[in-house]
Amino acid sequence: MFRQKLLLWMMIGVLLLAGCGGDEPEAVEPETAVSQPTAQTEQAVEEETGVEPTAVPVAVELTAVSPTATPLPTEPPPTATAEPAPDVPTGEPQQVLLDAMRLSLNSGPYRTTVTLTSDDEGVTTLVGEVVPPDQMHVTTTTSGVTTEMIILADQMWMKPPDSAWMQFPGGMSISQITQQFMLDPEAAGMTFDDVVFAGIDTLNGEPTWMYDYRSTFDAGTGSIESQGRLWISIATGRPLQQTSKSESDGVVTTILQVIEYDPAIAVEAPEQ
Repeated sequence: MFRQKLLLWMMIGVLLLAGCGGDEPEAVEPETAVSQPTAQTEQAVEEETGVEPTAVPVAVELTAVSPTATPLPTEPPPTATAEPAPDVPTGEPQQVLLDAMRLSLNSGPYRTTVTLTSDDEGVTTLVGEVVPPDQMHVTTTTSGVTTEMIILADQMWMKPPDSAWMQFPGGMSISQITQQFMLDPEAAGMTFDDVVFAGIDTLNGEPTWMYDYRSTFDAGTGSIESQGRLWISIATGRPLQQTSKSESDGVVTTILQVIEYDPAIAVEAPEQ
């Protein structure tokens, strides 16, 4: 039962770039404080002392200086330049998250590498090459045993360990399944709650927004709840990485998923 749920979750992760989640990281508030202009500083002094900073003429102030005192500087001290505030996303966090997931299906081919660790199954590595909306080649390795799957629209082939490729009857198009999740995730059994902006990070030199979320998926045999974090490119709005953790049937599963967009990726039917 758990392995069936695991396979379903991995497929969802490949299609949606948002599988089961992880321990909800502590949200990091974005830094928004910037240095106040000099005029505002003078206003604050006036409010506290009741004396305008320019009330005493400069000439009078200079005549009060002793001849033996250290001369005043001939140039004013440099004014500190305020660092620009970092870019922060606009819009409701949950909508930003869903928009990023939908955008992934309109950004050309991508490769998703998933490292999944569970208490009972150990480490599973999944590499999926996807040409949206309905082509994918998925290679899954667990304990040194590798299984491959190729999907082209409503055609599907599987290659079990040490076996030849086997073709299965066409069923519901992966494109239809993907569109169902994208257009109405709740109708497909997936909900996202408690989505919050968690700050700014850099992945491989690319600035990203981080979003924490809680997701629930009901596969018809019981719901799976998870907590996760998704990294979204500030430049393109596309998902780049996620970490997540969930528990099902007493088994704790953690996931690290990395997404790379590559227009050269192509998926072809296996040689028979």
